[in-house]
Amino acid sequence: MRDSEQVDSSRKRLNQAQALWDEYGPIVARSLIAYERDSERRKDLLQDVFLGVFESVNRITAARTQRAYVLRIAHNIAADHVAREAKRGWVSLDNEPACSVSDPAALATQLDENQRLIEAVCKLPMPYRQVTVLLLEDLKPAEIAEALGLKPGAVRVRLTRARSMLKEALK
Repeated sequence: MRDSEQVDSSRKRLNQAQALWDEYGPIVARSLIAYERDSERRKDLLQDVFLGVFESVNRITAARTQRAYVLRIAHNIAADHVAREAKRGWVSLDNEPACSVSDPAALATQLDENQRLIEAVCKLPMPYRQVTVLLLEDLKPAEIAEALGLKPGAVRVRLTRARSMLKEALK
């Protein structure tokens, strides 16, 4: 392959990755809340996910459900991050829930029930938080299963348990 062909190919891949990112980047950013509490570390994870999307752009564009494929990349990268941090023994010094709102004006405008729900979701154990965050992003259980590499039945069980935990937490 000539240099100009390689440049054209790289440009095409970058444009495809950017189009995918424009569409799915916001959902990826929100889903990473389930994996990392620290906003700066989430930004690093987001960059890693974009690189993963760029590297896999041909497989993503050929995939049956692109959104699930992009979220699967995000899940794999974030799960690796969580495992590395657990090995290092890193503990977040941020005692505040990752999804809490720190701006008092924004907090005042939110409904109390919504804030309580967000806090309750953030306190769920990781497996239940993952499926709940993706469900709140309007993914169907089958898409969640594909994104997380689980069987649909396992996703339904986790969602049922998460709902039960949320009901208990919101009493």
